[in-house]
Amino acid sequence: MDVNLFWSYDSRMNLYQDSGYMMDLYRSSMARAKSLGYKINFYGDKNAIGYFSRIVDEFYDTSDEIFGVVDDLKLHIHSQQGLECVTIDGDLILEERLQFPNSDSVHVYFDFPETKKDILKEENNIYNGYGDLKRIFEKYSAKDSFPLFNYDNDFACNTGIIKFNNQETKDLFLSEFKKIQTYFTHSVEPSENPGFQMRQIKFILAQYYYGCLIKNLSVPTSFLSGINRYEHFYGNKKFETRTKYLVYKILLESGL
Repeated sequence: MDVNLFWSYDSRMNLYQDSGYMMDLYRSSMARAKSLGYKINFYGDKNAIGYFSRIVDEFYDTSDEIFGVVDDLKLHIHSQQGLECVTIDGDLILEERLQFPNSDSVHVYFDFPETKKDILKEENNIYNGYGDLKRIFEKYSAKDSFPLFNYDNDFACNTGIIKFNNQETKDLFLSEFKKIQTYFTHSVEPSENPGFQMRQIKFILAQYYYGCLIKNLSVPTSFLSGINRYEHFYGNKKFETRTKYLVYKILLESGL
C-alpha cells in the first residue's frame, strides 16, 4: 500500500515546556522515516516550520488556522489529504516501513487500543484524564447531543498513527470529531475551571470518542502497534534517558 506520512506541530499550542528537546524528538522521527525511504510532509505554523527546514520535503503553513484541541491539527490534515495520508506523531520512531494489514476490509487504522485493562483504569486518571473526561461529559449530558457517545466506553484509540481506508468512514469520523470538539470548546470548557483537567481532555478527546464510534457502529478497525516495528514514546516516556539517547543518536547519524 502506497502511503504518504504527515507530521504536525503548532508552536502556539504550547504543549511542552522543553520545546527545544521536543523539536529534536520530532526531527529524529522524521530523520528515521526519511532513512526508510519516506517523503517528509509537515503541517505547522511559521515558528515550527523554521525548526525543520533541513529535514522536511514539503511544508504546509497552518499559521492562519486555529486549533482548539490537540488532535485538531492531525484531523485537519486528513480533511485536506486523500486516503493515502497517514498522520504520525513526532514522538513515534519507526524501525521499518509501515505495513497495513487486511486493506480490503479495514476502514481505519490507529496506533494501539487503550483499554480498561491498562490505560483506562481509574487509578490512571491522574495521569491521562480519561475518568475526568467521562464524568464531565456525563455532567453535561453529552449523549443527548451525541447518541454515539458512551459515558464508560471500554477502549480508546491512540492516535499516534491514523490512516483512513474508507472515504465514508473518514467523512463520518471527521464530521463527528468536529462537532464534539466544538461542543467541548464552546459548551463545556468555558464553564469549567481551567487547569490540568481541561488540558488533559484536550489530549484525549478524539481518542476516546473514536473508540465510542468504533464500538457503536462496529467499524472495521486495525491497530498497527502489534504488527509493526516502531516505538511510540507517549507521555513521560519521551523524556526518559533512553529516549533522549536514541533521539540524539539518530540526529548524529543523520548529520542533523
